[in-house]
Amino acid sequence: MKDDISGDARLSVGQRLQYLWRNARRNLVRSTNELKAHPWPLPADSYDMARGKPSPLRVLSEAFLVLELPAIIGKTNISVLDIGCGSGRSLNLLVQAGFKGRYVGLDIEDRFAPSNEGKNAFDVSFTCQDVHLGLPEGPFDLILSNSALEHIPDDEGLAQKFNAALSNEGVQVHIVPAPAGLFTYLWHGYRQFSLTTIGQRFDGVNPKLYQLGGLFSFLIHLVLITVPEILLRVSLRNTAQIFYQMCLRSALRFDHLAPILATGYVIVQRKS
Repeated sequence: MKDDISGDARLSVGQRLQYLWRNARRNLVRSTNELKAHPWPLPADSYDMARGKPSPLRVLSEAFLVLELPAIIGKTNISVLDIGCGSGRSLNLLVQAGFKGRYVGLDIEDRFAPSNEGKNAFDVSFTCQDVHLGLPEGPFDLILSNSALEHIPDDEGLAQKFNAALSNEGVQVHIVPAPAGLFTYLWHGYRQFSLTTIGQRFDGVNPKLYQLGGLFSFLIHLVLITVPEILLRVSLRNTAQIFYQMCLRSALRFDHLAPILATGYVIVQRKS
């Protein structure tokens, strides 16, 4: 919707309430499609990926790209288009996952600063452009976005545009906030992605969905990040980093016991 409110802008109290109401109402619309999300818990031997002060969803999304993406792609020499690439963090994750080849970053702002590791493994380039104005020359084996689609004001139709830019065996992989992310991130981007929203945007071959997180990750984010940092302006992750990291790892360890209130989805759709 073109009149949607961006949670990334400076909002008045009234606009914040309107943002929460609009998105809560949209997220509660019952899905009319047959999409189902498969839980993706962090493997037990990968808890050391939860280092520092990342949010639970960041740990899970980056772990998914490193650990799961190689099996999804099926080859290591690939051509990649990274939508909303930012500084190029995903490039490092692709290298960590064992990929090499050609990498093109696309973003509306130029903050791109690829690492030497990324430039050694990939032929790296960057295009500063609105995604609606066109895509760099393909085809691409992987079109990737990590927490980017929710920041695009009018994202409808992009899935079809991406599909046309894929190679014959190419795949789109998009990491987006799930409806429960409204409570953990509050004012963030334009939208969250319910099953209904995903079905509307990816209406070709049904995508495969993975859900990231569960009840414990949701609670850790809400209690230790959302309330203190967004509402009280206090960072427990800085003042009690060891305690936060202990809680984070415990949450990731027990999420599989209560796979509800996932804060993120991974959308995987192959060339149709």
